[in-house]
Amino acid sequence: MNYIISGGWGYGNWGDEAILYCSIKMIELYKGTGELTILSYNSSNIDRYREKYQCNLSLHRLVKDGMVSYKNMLEWAKGKDVCLSSNEKKYVNMFSENDIFIMCGGGYFNEEWEESFRIRVLEILLAKRKKSKIYIHGQTIGPIGKEKNKKILYYALNMVNKIYVRDKGSYNLMKSIKLHEKTEIIPDVVNCVPDFHSVFHTTEEYVVVMFCSYRYHRSEKYKYRGKTLLWLGQKFKTILGLRKKYNKKIKTVLRSLIEEGQNIKYIVSTEWDYQYACEIAAKLGDNIEIVKSSSVFEYLNLLSGAQIIISTNMHPIVIGHAYNVPVVAISYGFKTDNYMEEIGLSEALFNIDYFDEKKVIECIKNKKFLYGKKVDKNLVYTSVEKMFIKEM
Repeated sequence: MNYIISGGWGYGNWGDEAILYCSIKMIELYKGTGELTILSYNSSNIDRYREKYQCNLSLHRLVKDGMVSYKNMLEWAKGKDVCLSSNEKKYVNMFSENDIFIMCGGGYFNEEWEESFRIRVLEILLAKRKKSKIYIHGQTIGPIGKEKNKKILYYALNMVNKIYVRDKGSYNLMKSIKLHEKTEIIPDVVNCVPDFHSVFHTTEEYVVVMFCSYRYHRSEKYKYRGKTLLWLGQKFKTILGLRKKYNKKIKTVLRSLIEEGQNIKYIVSTEWDYQYACEIAAKLGDNIEIVKSSSVFEYLNLLSGAQIIISTNMHPIVIGHAYNVPVVAISYGFKTDNYMEEIGLSEALFNIDYFDEKKVIECIKNKKFLYGKKVDKNLVYTSVEKMFIKEM
């Protein structure tokens, strides 16, 4: 029995790289002698695993680069007699009967990422035709508002053996399409990272911030209306001045930290927010150090050694909390909302669209109240054990 994992890593998000790291560590605990294949959108982020495991490009990357045909693969997955190219044969032959295919987190089953959504569905269809066991593990699923896409999601996920989601919003979606009986909620996999990577001990005292460029809040009931309407929506938000107001509020929070004499490390958790970090920091003098991590371990070290973390992105919050660092979230999505509520820190949760910067500053100053309660990591380990022990 062999194991194949795919996930949201390889796209320039260090949080998803932490998911990959934790997923591999947990799989190693239970997989026995079976071989592990790692699929990634980017080959360089999995180089460190090559000596031990088989590492291949993901289906998303193969389709994107024209190395395989989406249409051809879809026809084959549906059972039609089509001639596959050598690259297409190589991909489908990774799977075989009784192999375990695990689709790990992030959150790529959502309408806004149209291309990724349809290719992830295709991954399931291909593995199913090869009679592999399929598991969704630690995902956020949604938002999915269109009935057409809900039907596609049901069609694909109904083929899956078990679904483990990381938030109640995803579970509610599974319930709405009548797949809740095969779905369980578990904590985000990166809650287990301290079990594999120790706290970084340093004499330097610093505050970690991670602020993305403005994006409006997505609730679990958010409905994506297509790229054109999304663009118009963003322009509408700009006209209203919400983007400008957001930038002003972020600078106010940062100035408050500077006035207190805090050593600020602006961690770039996602590559696409680097330019925004530079623009914000440039207007505040030399008081902010922008840090681009060179490895997942540097990223984890920076977060685990912080005095407090203030972030719009979810994984700095989850990882910081796992290392017992106080956290404050300025959220743009239901997955972060759900997590902060789960750990009992609703008072440290702010909506990106209309947060009061003065309350954020006040919250930061009361950091002794921002530790929250621990999640039950045993649920994560139990879910992995079930996937492996059950199928052996």
